[in-house]
Amino acid sequence: MGLVTFLDPVDYINGKISKNSRTIYNRRKQSDRRYTQVRNPRLTSVTSDERAARLRFGNIGKAVAARRKNLSTVAADLTAFNAQKDTANGYKTFFRYLWHVCANEYDQTNG
Repeated sequence: MGLVTFLDPVDYINGKISKNSRTIYNRRKQSDRRYTQVRNPRLTSVTSDERAARLRFGNIGKAVAARRKNLSTVAADLTAFNAQKDTANGYKTFFRYLWHVCANEYDQTNG
């Protein structure tokens, strides 16, 4: 005789239920662990190192977006990407490769 097992209508929730709620529901894909988390406002002020890191990240992101749209450099970037892709420490995605190139350019110009 068969065994019937009933499930709840909802298996799991991932993320916030509403914008007003501080409770966040999480689920890890690899281990299938489910837990909740409550985000609180930051208690410390932002340091100058954090401001500099945020500025660097934003500027590199803008440079990557501009470089991906620049048709004059895309062909050269693709050939350079394909040449390094299969090496031991090569970047496997074009986006990561461009991020690396733009980060090096940013670090050289901004010391």
